[in-house]
Amino acid sequence: MAPPAHPPAAVVVVPVPPGHVRSLKSVLSSLAASRTAGGLPAAPGALAVLILAADPEALSIAEATAPDYPFPLRVEAGPGDAVLAIRRAGAWATALGAPGAPVLIADRGQPVSPRWAYDLLCALRDGADLVTRRAGVFERLLGGPVPPVALSGRAQWAMERWSSGGLARRGAAWTERDSPWRRPARAGLRAVAA
Repeated sequence: MAPPAHPPAAVVVVPVPPGHVRSLKSVLSSLAASRTAGGLPAAPGALAVLILAADPEALSIAEATAPDYPFPLRVEAGPGDAVLAIRRAGAWATALGAPGAPVLIADRGQPVSPRWAYDLLCALRDGADLVTRRAGVFERLLGGPVPPVALSGRAQWAMERWSSGGLARRGAAWTERDSPWRRPARAGLRAVAA
């Protein structure tokens, strides 16, 4: 696919777990139905979609359906962990001429609502650096980090610094306990739950 005429406003990561490649069409169709303010369709090329799939069949599905969608598609082997997915999305955004573009992460194999991307981008524009889904009861009880669904360019930078061990706390390398996912305020990020 030729590069878009305008850089995308965001890169959407679509993780496709092994054995769930059949759900890919419904996820892509839901992204194609994305709406903006006033319920207007999202501009063609406003989103770029990076598919991270373990099944090689995902590439043939994406190639066959790419002309049906109003966004550039890319398929890479995956799905991998969140840090790797965000790193890949950031690299592709840079290649598309949008360095630091927000990264949105779709639920594994689940279609999104029509205003999903718009709502996440609004939260980022309103000052959030990191958007997570609301934690469930068990996640609250266990106190584990809630993975992000949207990251600003600043959050990607902080994640990259944290994952490379570049951040130090009182002379010691940060641990998983100090992850930007767990305590965004410690990383200097503003987080909201969608």
